Amino acid sequence: MLKKIDGISKILKLPKIVTDGYNPGIFAGMDRETKYIIKAKWQARGMGKHIVKDKFDLLRIIDVVLNRVKVSSLYPEYPEYNKPLREYGELEQARIFNEINNIDVGRVNAGNPDELVRLYRAIRTDTLQIQEVIDYDNEYRVLYFKGTPIEDMLVWKRTGYKPGDKTKSKNELISLKEEVGVSKAKVILKEIKRIGDSLGIPGLSFDLWTNSDGEFGIFEYSIQFGLAQPPEIVKIVSEQYTNAFIKVLKEKRK
Repeated sequence: MLKKIDGISKILKLPKIVTDGYNPGIFAGMDRETKYIIKAKWQARGMGKHIVKDKFDLLRIIDVVLNRVKVSSLYPEYPEYNKPLREYGELEQARIFNEINNIDVGRVNAGNPDELVRLYRAIRTDTLQIQEVIDYDNEYRVLYFKGTPIEDMLVWKRTGYKPGDKTKSKNELISLKEEVGVSKAKVILKEIKRIGDSLGIPGLSFDLWTNSDGEFGIFEYSIQFGLAQPPEIVKIVSEQYTNAFIKVLKEKRK
């Protein structure tokens, strides 16, 4: 049974499939005309994401990976691949899979075998995520550290990360209140603080989205956050993380 996890990102996790076949009925709850993003569960940096145009396109992708069906029978525009995908070597399987589905792994990862096979392997190993495409205008990264006041949280505006956006990615340190207004920024940052505090982790990075209607949400959060910043910003991040770590450590010792 396909379990739908209600939430901002509406993530759908595929159940493990242990036979050569699968039951298409598990996808019955998915809208046939909705676009979806598929990615490996532990994929970082947004690379390797792929937009699936509809439910039937997703079924074809899964079918070619899990079942012993000729690639060319599902993708007739590729007659040269006239064997089931699994009859090729793993790296070749992933290369063909990426080619027939026009999957972009990103310039940085193009020469990395692990990145080339990541999405393909996710379908085989029950670590695939399916996410409804969210219509958003702006994306930000917010750093949360336990004990840091919301007015001191560091926020970057991220551009070039939308699926299909071929422009160079960029991260710019900004003031969220100047971007969305004082009251909205307060609401957003208080919610991030609430989530972070509830998890009991010293530091997290949150990928936030907003749109012109005043809606906002969180794509994902992680204990990893980039430090490719000027020394003065790295110093602030290091101090905030150190203070947060000490605070959490003291709480756990009580």
